Amino acid sequence: MFLTKDKIKLAEEFDFNKLSEFINHNNCTTEMSGNWRNDYIFDNPIGLRDIHRDPYFQNIYKYLNINFNKENKKSVLLLYANFQAGGKSVYHSDDGVDVYMIGLFGKTLVLDQNNDETLLQKGDLLYIKSGEKHRVLSLTPRIVCSWYIPT
Repeated sequence: MFLTKDKIKLAEEFDFNKLSEFINHNNCTTEMSGNWRNDYIFDNPIGLRDIHRDPYFQNIYKYLNINFNKENKKSVLLLYANFQAGGKSVYHSDDGVDVYMIGLFGKTLVLDQNNDETLLQKGDLLYIKSGEKHRVLSLTPRIVCSWYIPT
């Protein structure tokens, strides 16, 4: 994993009010991540797919493709939110894709396979190499976007 602090300059704050507005104006498919429990849904990260179609994320998507997608491969931009601190994903690896995580709101702790900690905050860009095992924990309510590019 490699973290670049304050790499992405956001046009405006993307907080939970902006998230609500975004959901209201877009028809994104959703996914639940982590150890899904029907009776504690807010313990899980909630994912939104195809966010690059919204004007707010078009510049981020374009920036990532210009700078990290030299072969013009099909890439995907997702948004993940935890509405409370303590939400987490399971340890996993994203095989076949490199992942670039951008902090939009709150504090996110990312643990690698050696339990080394990386703190992701607003504007930070974290690179996770394909196949690198990691786990994501929300230290506060948080919103991140993750860009997936095939290797």
